Amino acid sequence: MQSERFCFSGTLGDAFIVYCKLYDHWKKTGKNIKLTRYDRNVYFDNPISELFAVTPFIEYQIPCIYVKNKNELIQKIKSPEMPYINACWFSQNDPFPQDPPYIKMDPYPESFIEPFKNIGHDPKINIGIQLHSGKRKTNFKGFSIAWLKSLRRILPDSRYNILLLGTGDGYNKKRLDLFCRERSITNLVGKLPIKEWLRNILSLDFFITFEGFAAFFAMSQRIHSLVFYTTNRILVSVHPAWRKDNHIIMLARENNILIKAIHKYLFKANFLSPLPADQVKSFIDLKVEYISCP
Repeated sequence: MQSERFCFSGTLGDAFIVYCKLYDHWKKTGKNIKLTRYDRNVYFDNPISELFAVTPFIEYQIPCIYVKNKNELIQKIKSPEMPYINACWFSQNDPFPQDPPYIKMDPYPESFIEPFKNIGHDPKINIGIQLHSGKRKTNFKGFSIAWLKSLRRILPDSRYNILLLGTGDGYNKKRLDLFCRERSITNLVGKLPIKEWLRNILSLDFFITFEGFAAFFAMSQRIHSLVFYTTNRILVSVHPAWRKDNHIIMLARENNILIKAIHKYLFKANFLSPLPADQVKSFIDLKVEYISCP
């Protein structure tokens, strides 16, 4: 069968939104897909390749085609032979082309990945925390260690397993490892390839994260999530079904340009304590009680 060709731009979170749309198209047509990426962030080829490697119908084309700015990108993606797919849940995303009219987003696509299964007659509640989102000094947002301490105090090991996920960018990894050992937290930071990262997310009862790929993936697999975001740009990607089923909370950030620049340079204001621990626990327990009810 001849493959259809599509293109997109962006990084890992954008690639997943595109996947949700192409999954819907594949279900309807059964046609395999060759997918090309245009972007200046060519170093995302490896993780995006890992993401699409688990799907039976998408062949991700390597290498990414480099574009230096948005104007060059818009000029390159106008080919009718390779329609452009937007990284938003709807079709329109000016100044980029609309999705083809037959492309729609499925908010709950199959992941083609098997979760880890709990073992035992009375398993604990599995809570996953994505330690941070973004890279150091470029859109970085991470949870403060003090906040993680407060969560562990109110989510005791006798009832709650806590798994810490992420690359660990911006943190002292030796101190983080000691912190986790002292509090019986499973530290998977910097230890997982993408497929294993996703398998762990699929095994969770509840997920806490900043916006980005991990949030999109968890919500799409019906893992109840508490998602924090600091810019409204995420909302064009979050499907209405995800907003209904999860807690998605905007965090106020400093608007003063000079203070924002200083914070970015010092890298301190990006370690956040977004909500009181008892409020987080109430979100978790409400969802877990809902899951447990027949």
